[in-house]
Amino acid sequence: MEQTAINILVAVFGILGLTITLAAATLRQLPDLLHALREARRALRGENPTRAESRRE
Repeated sequence: MEQTAINILVAVFGILGLTITLAAATLRQLPDLLHALREARRALRGENPTRAESRRE
């Protein structure tokens, strides 16, 4: 019984750590994703991006 409880706790903390890692990675990429979506929307509308926006670093 005691070993089962320890295994469950390890699994819960492992899943929690994985979830936090994935959320942090997604949030880090969010600005690039939003920029790409804006560019795609402009391209679909046929608009040209300004020079300042196309030189994004």
